[in-house]
Amino acid sequence: DIAIEAVLQVLMHASLEDVAVAVHLSMTTYRRIIINFVWAFFFNIIGIPLAAGMFHPLGVQLPPWAAGVRRARLCSSSCPRC
Repeated sequence: DIAIEAVLQVLMHASLEDVAVAVHLSMTTYRRIIINFVWAFFFNIIGIPLAAGMFHPLGVQLPPWAAGVRRARLCSSSCPRC
């Protein structure tokens, strides 16, 4: 029991194919995390200045309600909830 608690992953079957499946699953999960991080980074690079009105001199602006929604989503996603 101590050995099982010491490892991060335990094979429940006698097949070594489960190791390959676990490695593939971890690589797929890591890839998805990186894709989401990159997408969120570029989304916020454009979205935060747009919601703040920094593109207004260029003629690009959001209606006030859309900017409020954008700012509310930023706050709710970055602040921990109780």
